[in-house]
This record gives sequence, C-alpha cells and structure tokens, in this order.
Amino acid sequence: MTRRTSRANVRVLSPPGPIRHGGGRMFASFRTTGAWEGRMNAVTELSFDPLLELAPGRGEPLFCVHPAAGVGWEYASLVRQLGPDRPLYALQAPGLEAPGPLPQSIAQIARDYLRTVRAHRPEGRVHLLGWSFGGAVAHEMATLLQSSGEQPGLLAMLDCYPHDPQRPGLAPTRHEYLVSLLENLGTDPGDIAAAGPGLDEDLARELLLKRGHALAGLDDAHLVALLRVFVHNTELLAEYRPSARYDGELLLFAAADEPTAAQHKPAEWAPYAGAVTGHDVPAEHRKMLRSASVEHYGPALAAALGAASR
Repeated sequence: MTRRTSRANVRVLSPPGPIRHGGGRMFASFRTTGAWEGRMNAVTELSFDPLLELAPGRGEPLFCVHPAAGVGWEYASLVRQLGPDRPLYALQAPGLEAPGPLPQSIAQIARDYLRTVRAHRPEGRVHLLGWSFGGAVAHEMATLLQSSGEQPGLLAMLDCYPHDPQRPGLAPTRHEYLVSLLENLGTDPGDIAAAGPGLDEDLARELLLKRGHALAGLDDAHLVALLRVFVHNTELLAEYRPSARYDGELLLFAAADEPTAAQHKPAEWAPYAGAVTGHDVPAEHRKMLRSASVEHYGPALAAALGAASR
C-alpha cells in the first residue's frame, strides 16, 4: 500500500553471495575485497570503517546511514535490488573503532557524516537512506545540503518517525531497546527471558560477551563499543527534533507488522518535508533489511533512485 501526504578512507566490503537471514541471526558473512569471492565464516572480517563500499557502480551512489548500533553491514541486502550500476555505501559510527567522546547530537553526527560523504564525492547529488536512527540522521543531512544551496537527491527512510512529545508512550524504553538489540543479534531467547525486566546495559554487556549470537566472532572491545554506541544513539534519538524542514520529497517504508505500526502515519513527517510518500512493508522493524522484506520495497526504492538521478 502506498500512502501520500503532501575515495577518502573507504573500505570495500563485498558480500560473497546472497544475503541470507533467519531466526534473528545474520548468516551472511563478508570479505573485505573488491570481488565477490568464497564465503568467509570469520565475522571478524567485518569492517568498522566510517565509510564502506558495499557495491561499486557508475551511477550516482546511495549513502546509507547506520541504525542505532552503528554498523551498516545489513544494507548489503539492497545490492541485488538496486542493480549493477548503483554504487552503495554505508556510513558507520566512528565510536565503534576509536574509543573517545561520542557525538553529542544528531545534528553533529549529520555534519560529520556529510563531511565524510563529500570527502569521497566532492560534488553532485547526494542520495540518502536511513533505517531507524539512521533515518533521523539522513533527514538532518538532507536539510544541511539544502541550506548550502545544493540540489537535493533522494531522501528515503526505513521505519523512522520523528519523536512526538505529546505521545511519549510510543517511544521505546531503554529495556525495550536492549531487548531489540539482543534479539536482532540472535542472543539466546532463554537468556533474554531470564534477564526479565532487570535487563540493563550491564546485563546486556554480559550476554553479548557470553557469545552464542551472530557477532560472536568479534572481540570483546568491539562488542562493548557496539553496545555503548547503541545506548548513546538511542538517547540522542529520544531527544531529537528535526532542526529544519526538508523541502523535497521524503520516501518512507514503514514496518507494517510492527506492534506499534497502527499508531504511526507517514504524515508525522509532514511538518518536516515538502511531501511524504509512504509504503507499507509486511515486516517487523528489526527485519526491514532481511532479504524477504527488501524484495517488497526494493523495486520502489530502485525506481525512486532512478527518478531522482535523472
């Protein structure tokens, strides 16, 4: 259903085959080479570089902003839908690799990421896609481009909505965010259930370091950094208000199978965009980049990119 309301520091990261998911675990592994080679089972080959090339191409690139956990590997599931000539990049959180202070606002993140994009692509339209937390950053980046007088590209989001202070109950709690992270990584459901309402950042760290999940091959430092970035970004999102209106069109793919889906509408973005087009996707929020979900909205995303690139 569609609803409408008004080559600097780049790591090449190519999937060795179809991106396959199941049971909450990410089974696809990646190899940091320019060719699609044999399957790599060592998840430690995954890169934490701030800009990853997921697919090369001669067309105008799509830059994808990571969700709250800071990594953009799952965007590789878009490659086949976008076609052979569409370059695809993922922006990732710097706090995953280098310890130190984290950005203090989504606006700061947007400015930093735009500098990263322009270091790689000094001129030309910038097409943006963001999932969840990444959608807020992408919107902020689009308004920054607009304020500098640049021609807008595509602005698209995967199940992201602006915070509504009049409906605070819609915002996930810290506990719900942590459960979502652990579930998406494939942590043992029994361990999550045993934690109960007492699940906090410390206990989540223990469960991550216990291994037995999709990122079990990462070292302790990267797992702890991922959790730190995730918690910090969810806090930024809870306080975020779009700083400006984007005059172009916003394309929103909504997770129709999410329990709170009925409480959200694309029109929530109307004060912050010139037009909003919404597409319902039969998926939960955390499964928006699973291959089955991408098959539903991939053609619409590819068509919108094609139109925005002309």
